[in-house]
Amino acid sequence: MVTCQSRPLSDLVIKPTWVSDEPRPELPTADHKAQLVEVEELGLQICRFRFQLEGEAVYRAGQYAILELAPKLRRCYSMSDLPGSPVVELIAKRYEGRPGSEQLFRLPVGSSINMELPYGDMWLREGLRPVVLIAGGTGVSPILALVRQLVESGDQRPVRVFYGATTQDQLVCWDELASLVDRLPSGRLHGALLTGGDSWVGTTGLVTDALTPYLEAMADSDIYLAGPPPMVNAVRVLLREHSVQFDRIHYDSFG
Repeated sequence: MVTCQSRPLSDLVIKPTWVSDEPRPELPTADHKAQLVEVEELGLQICRFRFQLEGEAVYRAGQYAILELAPKLRRCYSMSDLPGSPVVELIAKRYEGRPGSEQLFRLPVGSSINMELPYGDMWLREGLRPVVLIAGGTGVSPILALVRQLVESGDQRPVRVFYGATTQDQLVCWDELASLVDRLPSGRLHGALLTGGDSWVGTTGLVTDALTPYLEAMADSDIYLAGPPPMVNAVRVLLREHSVQFDRIHYDSFG
């Protein structure tokens, strides 16, 4: 279930994972007025949106914001940049017939919306274990932020990044991601396309196909995973089958 976009049809029970009078250190959630200042086309129906806030955006790389795109129309999008400035970047795909997606892509530059951030538990943990980052489609947005953090902090851990999409024009920010991974002392980037074509040198197939040769080594890694629910669920099943501990898998499932 994608709880941020699900509507209950019957009574349900909600179990809180945190109860306190004070916010969690990694979730200093605040309301912001955000002005859309730029829309950058990245691929077919995929854009990067840049919003200017009234003050510094406080969040951790890998987390997401809730955008109020219209009255009673709220949707979640992950940040692709690092915190510390008043500018927030989001990468999103347009899905025809979905009100939230359609409304985001109809926003004119200069318009303002309400935004809440941060939310999410997919932020980088400290430690010595290798890091594995896995993105499907626009799940590249938070993965880009995590790679930026690893680069900017001078992290020395081995890092493998896996990025999959359906076709090459949907593998947005590939060059940007590759340039960042090249700056890591022990970084490797792996791509997967369902429809690769003759010029494609990566894996032809699903992200799970790209992961398969490296699964045994991942049992001792911290893993960060973002993408649509079918992809996230398939990867989580694959990781569990290869003895990756549940508490080492941090994920953001959306779509």
